[in-house]
Amino acid sequence: MAVVVFVLGVIVGMAMLIFAFENTEPVTLRYLFTWQTQPIPLFLVIMAAVGVGGVVAGLFGLAAYLRGRRIIREQRRTIAALQAELHTLRTLPVDAPAGGTAGPAPPGEPSSELSPR
Repeated sequence: MAVVVFVLGVIVGMAMLIFAFENTEPVTLRYLFTWQTQPIPLFLVIMAAVGVGGVVAGLFGLAAYLRGRRIIREQRRTIAALQAELHTLRTLPVDAPAGGTAGPAPPGEPSSELSPR
């Protein structure tokens, strides 16, 4: 895998070098008809724009990554709380209450839950 990454890096580096040699014409950047730069090579302008775009895209990717980590952390806390509640419910005693019945009424006796018609 490291060899593949190295080869791809060499190919991209060579492509950038060829691009730089082909675009050496000086350009002047103007902004709002008042501000302008000294003449600089075109490839520097393009590479700077690509670099700024990469940084902005990286920041958006970082924000999405951190948001996903926060959601995962919240879900893990929820899972831990639910597992603790499940453990508590599973360890409750199964004893019947002293004054009532522990289940449905025996057959033959009317159930107090239903009203007669």
